[in-house]
This record gives sequence, C-alpha cells and structure tokens, in this order.
Amino acid sequence: MRRGAVLLALLLASPLGAAPAPSPAKPTAAPARAPVDPARLAVANDIVAKVLPPGSYRTLMQGSMDQVMGMMRGQMYDLPVRQLAKAANLTDAQLAAIGPGTVREVMAILDPAFEQRQAIIGDTMMKGLIDVIADMEPELRAGMAEAYARRLSLADLEATCSFFRTPAGAAYAAQVMQVSADPAFMDRMRAMMPRLTGSLPAMLQKGAAATSGLPKPRRYDDLTAAEQARLRQLLGSPVEPRH
Repeated sequence: MRRGAVLLALLLASPLGAAPAPSPAKPTAAPARAPVDPARLAVANDIVAKVLPPGSYRTLMQGSMDQVMGMMRGQMYDLPVRQLAKAANLTDAQLAAIGPGTVREVMAILDPAFEQRQAIIGDTMMKGLIDVIADMEPELRAGMAEAYARRLSLADLEATCSFFRTPAGAAYAAQVMQVSADPAFMDRMRAMMPRLTGSLPAMLQKGAAATSGLPKPRRYDDLTAAEQARLRQLLGSPVEPRH
C-alpha cells in the first residue's frame, strides 16, 4: 500500500512527461453568428490595438507564467506523500503507516535529477506554448474586437476609444494586459499556491466520489472477442486473447 502511495505522489508531482503528447486536435468550425456591425467593429479594433498591441502575449507569458509554473512545481514537491495518498481513499491506519517524507525527498533518492529534469521539460513546453500563443495573437485580437463590438454600443465604444486617446487612457490601455505580471499581483499568486496545492488531495477525492457510480474500467479479458479484435486493430497491438 505504501508503494501505491508513492506512485501516486510521483504521478501528481510529475504531470509533465507522464503521458504521451496527444495528437493535434482537428479544428472545429465556429458556430454561426450574426454579422457584426462594421462601424462598431472598426472602433473595437482601435481599442484592442491599444489594449493588446503586437507582442503582448509573449511579454505577458514570459513575465508571469514562468513564475507561476515554478511556484506550482516547488509547492508540489514539498507536499508530504501522506497528504497526496489521501486521494487513494486509504484508511486512517494505512495513512498513518506512511512515513513523513515529501515528494522532493522521495524523488531525490529515485531520480537525483528529478527537479532539474522537470524544470527543463517545463521550460521547453512553456517556450513552445508561448510560440503557439504568439502566432495566434492576431486571431485572438480579432476575436477580442468582435466580442467588444457585440457587447458594447457604438456610443460606448467611441467613448472608450476617445478615453484611450488621452494621456491617462493611453497609459491605462498600455498596462491592462501587463498588470498580472506585476510583483504586487505575483506576490499574492505566490501566497495562494500552498492553499491550491494543499487542496489537491481533497479535489481528487471528490472526483473519485463523483465517478464512483460509473462502471469500472474493463480489463482485456472482460471484452468480447469482437471488442478484443477491434481494440487490437485500433492499437496495432499484437496482444491475442488469453486461453
């Protein structure tokens, strides 16, 4: 049972690389919407150009997401294995039998390069994510403009745009997307991390309870011959039915 708790801890502590990369999702067609008023959209585009100038997402993500991910990893590594094992619905006696070790301490023995490995994987994935988001920025900007054009009247849009043309408005618009990278905001995010990571076992328990009424996953031997054949076809697996 202790081994199972350790495995659970390692799984939760190392989400990166725990599963193979999913196949690229097929793009889905956007639902049909009524045409946007061209006049409102033109003003909305001016607003978005000031709030989200080119390069905003790259700057924002490089300034804040790296810190957030680093904080989350650090907090997760410091969680006791016993705390994570609560999600396995162990009895109090079983939990008491688990030692006081943290994920960081366990992994220091099993994989001395664990933290360095996870940091490299995380940084690599973050850089890739930033590149993808940066490439999508023009589309995101267009979507934001359309959303403003649909939600605000032409008068409200023009008033907002007029404000952004003033020195105070221009200063405000330039900071709208950057505020979340400010130390004042990041310090509060950092203080919130222990609460988030500490609540993870309870979240997992709730998830397990919410799915307790679902049928249990089937083993290969539980499948019909037709299902086994189909599964082998889908996976390209050489597995044959057991006799």
